[in-house]
Amino acid sequence: MSLTLAERARVFNTTFPVRAVAGAEVHVYSTKEGDRLHGVWMGGQNFRNKSAMYGAFPPALLPCIVGLFPDARRILHLFSGSLTAGQVEEAWRRVYPSSERHTDAGGRPVASMLEAVRVGGISTGSCRYVEGVGYVATSPLQIRFDHTLHPAAKAAQPDVIGDAERLSELLRFRCEECGDCSTKMNDYPHHREGCLHRGEKYAALAKPFDLVIADPPYAISDQRRYWRESMHALGACVWEGNRCSAPAAWHVPVYRKSTKEGALVSPSTCSARHEFKHPDYVRFRPLKKQRVLEQCAEVVKPGGHVVWVDCIWPQHAKTTWRTVAILGLVRSTTHRIRQITILERQP
Repeated sequence: MSLTLAERARVFNTTFPVRAVAGAEVHVYSTKEGDRLHGVWMGGQNFRNKSAMYGAFPPALLPCIVGLFPDARRILHLFSGSLTAGQVEEAWRRVYPSSERHTDAGGRPVASMLEAVRVGGISTGSCRYVEGVGYVATSPLQIRFDHTLHPAAKAAQPDVIGDAERLSELLRFRCEECGDCSTKMNDYPHHREGCLHRGEKYAALAKPFDLVIADPPYAISDQRRYWRESMHALGACVWEGNRCSAPAAWHVPVYRKSTKEGALVSPSTCSARHEFKHPDYVRFRPLKKQRVLEQCAEVVKPGGHVVWVDCIWPQHAKTTWRTVAILGLVRSTTHRIRQITILERQP
């Protein structure tokens, strides 16, 4: 059984150390559509991101998010970008250190975080009790999903590579080329070397996710920036019509007003006008965020959640999703204020 919103707020505000790190606090308030969490998270002037990728998470944001979901055992990091496996594990350990344990109101140990919350006690570690051993910290299954066109995303080596608008297909597909890409060892994704299908890795995951943390590009200008940086990293053009060898960065992005799609075309110095050519080149296509949320509904269990980090309240079907939290994220002066929307999957 998952936690109620009131329990999440109480556990977050009184137990986890992230409040001191990020000045974060959440509270429950009632609306005509039910209870919601609200609050403002102050990120502070900490610009020491481990990634130089534009739009990467502030250092304290991921610990704040996982601090609201101590009961999540299967987590999908959607649009993971430059997040590495070590960083997502570090965020979890930062909030749930292995040296801490669950106690009831009288200080007596209890077997689980959920039990500690129910009896009014304190839970400061996501642990499980092993007979004869004691409290042992456990880590959830955390899958990173990205398209890896960007150099920083490629360097992070995400667990699953593909298009977020085809999320349910990619996460439930059994690769026909190698015969078996199912997760058998400790529920962690396993891919045989060279297991590729149209340039995308597939993972067959038997169970739906408890939590999806999605950090999509906020505006179409951000999408275009990621696309340009990705294409410019490809190198020289291999168009043979006039033996163009100009670098991708010299080619000019051109966008259609109607569809907002884009392409790189030859610079003015080239003798013949042509579109950039490279084996890894793709044209720009705007992200359909509503489609991504529809796909998330296919891989999140009923009662599970999507944490959507954006500058807007994402459009969604109320029959599928219920908004259970709207949180403001303020980093520092001159930075955009982001909105963290938490959606709960309806049965």
